[in-house]
Amino acid sequence: MKLEAIVLCAALLAAGPAAAQELKVVINPTEPDEVPPGVREDQLLWKSARDATVEGMGNILAANSELAELRAALAHVDVLEKDASAGDRAALAAIRARLEDRRAALAAAIPTGPTGGCRYTLIHLEQSMDAEPGTALANRLPQKREEARWCAETFSAANAKLAPAIASTRAALDEVVPELRKRGAARPAPAAVAKPGETPAAPVPASAPASAATSAAAR
Repeated sequence: MKLEAIVLCAALLAAGPAAAQELKVVINPTEPDEVPPGVREDQLLWKSARDATVEGMGNILAANSELAELRAALAHVDVLEKDASAGDRAALAAIRARLEDRRAALAAAIPTGPTGGCRYTLIHLEQSMDAEPGTALANRLPQKREEARWCAETFSAANAKLAPAIASTRAALDEVVPELRKRGAARPAPAAVAKPGETPAAPVPASAPASAATSAAAR
């Protein structure tokens, strides 16, 4: 079997139920069951690439949001470590290791390469699928098919890694962030620092017990 046929079969399998369901052919497809005009194989390839790309873009957005929360949590650890006891330092080191592990796994799951161009690949494939034979748009159809296959395969593989990485990161943050807030609330308030030229405020003494004379006068 030729490599092109193998890749096309993979795209059809990735399309899942789309290969069996009746798809709506429209000029500007926007709904999940809509595809542009063209031969059936190209429609399924377009849908496979579109679905994987849309899911992938959403996952990348979610992953970047989680990475931002991880950076904030790690910054919180930095603050807590400054005046932590030996026992607290060990606990904070374990928290840091867990957060760093999630950050590395999540960053590794985000696809690299020209994935942002897949949005344009879908537009170009759509244009070429129904182009007049012999025109420049029609002649570039084989190239756009290859680009669409790359998008479908790249995003499908990335989505398989991103979804669980996002879920495990979210679970870690939901557990760690409340603990960090609790530790932060338990820290002693920092001492007031006098500005240059000012005398530090004297601490307010606790109320002393009244003397016998004062007590007698009060009576």
